[in-house]
Amino acid sequence: MSFMLSFNRLMGMVATGLMALALTACASRTLPPSASAAPATSTVSTAQTPAPAVQQATATAPDTTESANSKDLMGMGPDQLQHLFGHPQLVRSETGAEIWQYRAQACVLDLYLYPQEAAGTPLRVTYLEARDRSAASLAADPCVSALMTEKRISAL
Repeated sequence: MSFMLSFNRLMGMVATGLMALALTACASRTLPPSASAAPATSTVSTAQTPAPAVQQATATAPDTTESANSKDLMGMGPDQLQHLFGHPQLVRSETGAEIWQYRAQACVLDLYLYPQEAAGTPLRVTYLEARDRSAASLAADPCVSALMTEKRISAL
């Protein structure tokens, strides 16, 4: 009898945990100011978790042979990002925009690419978010450095 009681209690905890996880996935996120007010259709190429840390800035693209910080990423296009970090682990397409996700051992970086000014122009990074692997907010600069370091190590 005590085995069944323990099993039922365990199953109740598992069900509660799964429901909490499902609710977390449904949490609303704030889109960057440049995002369109039109409803977006979304396509995800792999699983994604929420991304709470936010940083916005504008700057010119750096020489990708040197180190970069999060401000340097603003305005970069897909080719520059792939040269700097390689292929993203996740690409989510929405109406007129893409969200690229890069993962380091200690963090996750989401880059939001939107067309500049008019539809049909090349996509550029206009917004980014960084978090640790447990979804806690992080400053973006250490995550950018970690991604670049891991890419250099993997290239050896």
